Amino acid sequence: MYLSALLKGKALEVYPRKPEVNEAPGQFLATLESYLMRWIELAEVVQDFDGLKNLMVKEQYLESCSVPLAVFLREKKPEGLSKVGRTVFGGTCK
Repeated sequence: MYLSALLKGKALEVYPRKPEVNEAPGQFLATLESYLMRWIELAEVVQDFDGLKNLMVKEQYLESCSVPLAVFLREKKPEGLSKVGRTVFGGTCK
């Protein structure tokens, strides 16, 4: 979702696309995999189970926070879930 906010033009058109009528399942799966890998790369997380788990949990948490708090946390870029929790002290979620 956050990636789509940064995209423009052709890239924005391609981002939310669903499988094309004549697109093979393997092609679509490869596209989805490349999106995931790009998201992980841009997030600069360790590419292992714990890194991916932390990224997904952190993103879910940020989705539940107020917009100002989510922006604050994105700017601070706390590493690890425990640091996110400590940085939030006094913050509120929806």
